[in-house]
Amino acid sequence: MASNHKPNVLFISSWYPNKYEPTNGNFIERHAQAAAKFANVSALHVFAHPSEKKTSIEIQTINGIYTVYVYYPKKKSLPGIGKIAALINKIKAYKIGYKHILKHSGQPDIIHSNITYPNSIFAWYMKKTQGIPYLITENWTIYLPSNRKHLSFYIRYISKIIARNADFITPVSHDLKNAMQQLGFDTKYRVIPNVVNTDLFKPTTNTNPKKQILHVSTLKDDHKNVSGILETIKELSAERDDFTLKIVGDGNLAPHIDYAKKLGIDENIISFEGEKTIEEIAGLMQQSDIFLLFSNYENLPCVIIEAISSGIPVVSSNVGGISEMLDNDTGILVPPKDKKALKKALHTVLDNIKNYDKETMHQKAVNKYSEEVIGKSFLEIYNQILHPEK
Repeated sequence: MASNHKPNVLFISSWYPNKYEPTNGNFIERHAQAAAKFANVSALHVFAHPSEKKTSIEIQTINGIYTVYVYYPKKKSLPGIGKIAALINKIKAYKIGYKHILKHSGQPDIIHSNITYPNSIFAWYMKKTQGIPYLITENWTIYLPSNRKHLSFYIRYISKIIARNADFITPVSHDLKNAMQQLGFDTKYRVIPNVVNTDLFKPTTNTNPKKQILHVSTLKDDHKNVSGILETIKELSAERDDFTLKIVGDGNLAPHIDYAKKLGIDENIISFEGEKTIEEIAGLMQQSDIFLLFSNYENLPCVIIEAISSGIPVVSSNVGGISEMLDNDTGILVPPKDKKALKKALHTVLDNIKNYDKETMHQKAVNKYSEEVIGKSFLEIYNQILHPEK
């Protein structure tokens, strides 16, 4: 271990912000930052892309975390055998990046892998060859019953092997934990939720002439059901005129803008904005009165945690682990795809905004989702793995 007695922890992940996907897996990067408050954390991310002609290394220190990126060519391959070839290339890329980690940070005491398949294969490989223990933090909705149609036999089989060899799995919700256990992913579990910077996402008083409803997502309609939001807002706007809707996302806005026009939603009611930084999202939360999510499936959305920390009530579909996040003090749940229930909930919150106490909501976020709380939870897991006798 490091001389200051903090464990050396290597974060790896199937998803992590990089030059091609700057926001993908940013919630995992935030977990790494929370862990870094109590451990010596470095991060290694490998990424295949068609535009890469050869393997290249980029090294950055991001918020104090030594981060190695390995970019390598993404090659076309035959089905079946191509998956094996892709995994071999991924392991090779990890080995290249790992040399830089060793040189800078020394051998990790533990590998903190994120997302069971495919990148946790490297953690499994390192445990088998180097004896380094690993835990997995899981966020992937593919294991949920509502999304399991996308889970192939191959991914399920490999994931089960990786999970059974892990020293711990820390799903971000109890809902996901139950789903993984149903699939036979047998090991030790502890639920550790996503994290929010409670110093950045904090309540303020806005002076909106009309109450602003905010939606932030990837905008993928089969997932986030933006079309259902628009249809509901169209009906709501026929019954009251004291609100606006702002839709923000890093996905394709065009089809949603077109659909809003097709529905005849007044342009004075709705606005659309593209990709934002985390600081800009925090500003938008503070300027809003209600956060709205109407997803068909979810796990534990960071945007809901951010809304609670910002002191704005949430109206959301009751999917995944969202019921673990909301109570009477923080918002209202509705059945997924139920637009009548969504409209009724929006009426209720719009009529009772003043009954939601911003500071109470923020304190709930501090107590459950702050960097301090989540970082200490990870440290407890690291110590359980490294010092099981204590």
